[in-house]
Amino acid sequence: MTTRSKLGGVYPTSTIQAMDKEAHQTLKQLRSLPGNKECAECKTSPSTWASVTLGVFVCMDCAQVHRNLGAHISKVKSCMGTYLWCPDELERMKEIGNARAWALYTGGAPPGTTIDKPVSGAAFEVRDRFARDKYEAQKWMHPGGMAAVLAEERIRSPSASASAPRVLKKNGGCAKTQRKSAAGRAVKGASDAPWAAGHRMAARRWHRRRYHDAATCTFAGRRRLGNSGVG
Repeated sequence: MTTRSKLGGVYPTSTIQAMDKEAHQTLKQLRSLPGNKECAECKTSPSTWASVTLGVFVCMDCAQVHRNLGAHISKVKSCMGTYLWCPDELERMKEIGNARAWALYTGGAPPGTTIDKPVSGAAFEVRDRFARDKYEAQKWMHPGGMAAVLAEERIRSPSASASAPRVLKKNGGCAKTQRKSAAGRAVKGASDAPWAAGHRMAARRWHRRRYHDAATCTFAGRRRLGNSGVG
């Protein structure tokens, strides 16, 4: 007998049952992280459900909001022991989480825009509209997608500067190019994940706008194209 996860993975049911206690311990640890304690869609705490497709933790009321979005956008599961969790679902929650999802789905808001989550106990219609603006209309989506969000995290990390490769003259690149290369290696696998696949081209365009100045940087891709200037 096998069990199919909400992400499409298929596992022996006996294995999933055997790891149930460990899976819920992992969920408890993830839910205790600062960014995951509060619902992703409103200011209710604690979060007791999760959208395994979007990788966010939500409250019981907002789980219904996610159901209302449709299974093509979000599939929810309880974190409180009533569901068996599969390895790919747990991995998705580790990969994303509320803070990273917030950066992805609100990172493209115009400068000066304040995005506030609905208060705890807000009407269903208010929370539903907020979630639809985020996930269905993608109203404030980061233009670079998840790959850019991960690259920004890498650059902001205190360890990023210490681990950044030295700028070598033979590479012909600027310091920003070198830091981006380090970040790119860190997120290469993540950018191939299903939730990031649709954003790769946008991430490339975002990177060129943000990091490359034609007067100071040499884009490695141009050398490969015979220095044609095609980016």
